[in-house]
Amino acid sequence: MVKIKGFKAYRPINPEEFTTLPYDVIDKKMEEELKKNPNSIVHVILPNGNELEKYKNAKKVLNDFIQKKLLYQEQQDCIFLYRKESLNNDLIQEGFIFLVSIDDYITGNIKKHEDTREKPLIDRLNLIKEIKMNTGLVWTVYEPKKQVSKLILEIKQQAPEVSFEKYNYRHILWKSNDTNLINQLQHYFKSIKLYIADGHHRAASAVEYGRLRRNELNGKFTGNEDFNYFMVYAQNEIFAHIFPYNRVIKKLPLNKNEFISKVGEFFNIEQLEDKFIPQKKGEIGIYLDSKWYCLTLKTKYKNESKNLFDSEILQKYIFEPILKIEDIRKSENIIFVGGIVSVNEMEKYIDELGNDIFFSLHPVNISDIKRICNLNRTMPPKTTWFEPKLLTGLVLNPILD
Repeated sequence: MVKIKGFKAYRPINPEEFTTLPYDVIDKKMEEELKKNPNSIVHVILPNGNELEKYKNAKKVLNDFIQKKLLYQEQQDCIFLYRKESLNNDLIQEGFIFLVSIDDYITGNIKKHEDTREKPLIDRLNLIKEIKMNTGLVWTVYEPKKQVSKLILEIKQQAPEVSFEKYNYRHILWKSNDTNLINQLQHYFKSIKLYIADGHHRAASAVEYGRLRRNELNGKFTGNEDFNYFMVYAQNEIFAHIFPYNRVIKKLPLNKNEFISKVGEFFNIEQLEDKFIPQKKGEIGIYLDSKWYCLTLKTKYKNESKNLFDSEILQKYIFEPILKIEDIRKSENIIFVGGIVSVNEMEKYIDELGNDIFFSLHPVNISDIKRICNLNRTMPPKTTWFEPKLLTGLVLNPILD
């Protein structure tokens, strides 16, 4: 179902120095620290300058990297295998890096589960227009296929191109320009759907750029031009690790006793002696006033909410009626906490940072995401957090025509 191809990638001479986390998980403090390194891709993905000036700055920096030979280009079309191993061996993920057709995104063979927002979409689109490069990976997953797994084993018989430690993971990259292997991979992926896990704005902006170029050419394109493709990381879904996307409320608009009373209209509330992380769907943990509580929806509300995700239940019965938060994406009273977070770290948001309440949610699973995608629906905002994040700058895709 998906058309894939190899590409003449740009790669850094020193990937350990050059690469960063994705742009959208780099906070201001991290950005400032990263920008102390003049040879980091952070200067391209989060360029200095205001408005449109910053995209021209990104182009200049990228061109300088190429001229200084900090980046070099493969001379043949390649596909890559990228593996990450946590240093304590509790998380492993591996997947291919190749190009996919924008038409498969447009027709729905590449499935999305998240709506994009205009501001970040325009930001990434402006960056692509100026630098003519995919810098970050669109993270996708696919259902297990034995033949594809065999090709992974075949590639891993070779010595890796690079292997280094960064952000508490070992990053290993293999390359293949074997035409026969790439042809086999293309054949197998013709019967595979891809589901976007992370990078919806990177995907949407690349597709929009392709559409714009097609319009500029008045339909006079072959389909083989660079702008018809974008770069993805495609991983067997068994390697997908989904973590909770928790919420912190900075200030309650009512006193704590009144809040608990109103929550009790919708939920069974159990005050706990110990620290708590929800163990199953339907449990919501709250940390308030140095106490942990477990919330479960009362029976009379369960039937009307049986198809809702826990984040939607939280929104419907607490955020909207009690906290008066209609759109979590616009509220300045919320901090989103995604990923691997210990209970002690959760408590610090309240006890040390002065916020009022922590909401701990149970993570969704890959089956939930696929079900929503196959119905052509999207998940509620801030519902999924995939970890570990893929490096940006390990492989770059030029869009030269």
